[in-house]
Amino acid sequence: MKRKKPIVNLIEYGILILVGCAFALPLIWLVLASVDTKAGPMITMIDEFTLDNFTAILRTEKYQLGFLNSFIYSVAIAGAVLLGSITAAYPLSRYHIKGAQKIALSMLFLSSIPAMALIVPTYKIFVWTKLIYKPVSLICFQAACGLPFAIWMMKNFFDAVPRELEEAAWVDGAGRIASMRKVLIPLMVPGIFTVTIYTFINAWSSFTVPYILLNHVDTLPASVLVYAMFGEHGQVNYGHLAAYCTLYMLPVLVLYTGAQNYMSKGFSMSGASKS
Repeated sequence: MKRKKPIVNLIEYGILILVGCAFALPLIWLVLASVDTKAGPMITMIDEFTLDNFTAILRTEKYQLGFLNSFIYSVAIAGAVLLGSITAAYPLSRYHIKGAQKIALSMLFLSSIPAMALIVPTYKIFVWTKLIYKPVSLICFQAACGLPFAIWMMKNFFDAVPRELEEAAWVDGAGRIASMRKVLIPLMVPGIFTVTIYTFINAWSSFTVPYILLNHVDTLPASVLVYAMFGEHGQVNYGHLAAYCTLYMLPVLVLYTGAQNYMSKGFSMSGASKS
């Protein structure tokens, strides 16, 4: 096998460095500005290290409520999607349903439809049912949008578990619910983590949907309240903005880092392999 020429390697590494810098520079500004007393829109050396920016954000009631709302919505959406995907994917994987593969492919197709293509008719439905501007409308809509892809993933995780294990549990006297609880679910922990974290992150980072479906400051999530950081005529306290964005980023970063091993197994469907 021929080795690549040094000039080719140099070009490839140069492109990778440029891409890495493009992603790293905003994060560097975020970290530096969040602890700078005189933070600006450009990356500069810290004049004076301070945690006052974080203190100001954490002591502001509307921001506290925004983070709490984001957490509640994300947990509720992830829980609804997880429960719905398990109960829908199990029969698609285990029962001999006519057209099961077509149904699964339909789920994959539905997951490609952008949420914004559905927001107008959904908005009218919520107005008609008098659920508009209520948190339940956001939870229902985002859970419904996340279900198709979650069902598709969960079906693949169920398919990866050998049927013989479940049949052995039935021989021992366990019913379908008991076999799911004692056999399938423990083997599908990587898949469950994958679906849960994937859905949680999508719900946590959503901006446009809650911006349209919610209109009261007490119900807005943290992703929408970032608008409150921009004052009139574009006046911005960049230190507070950077601290706010850093706090907003931390839960997802911690969650993803802590569960990275489970997620890598889940996406590769190696959590339970057939023997």
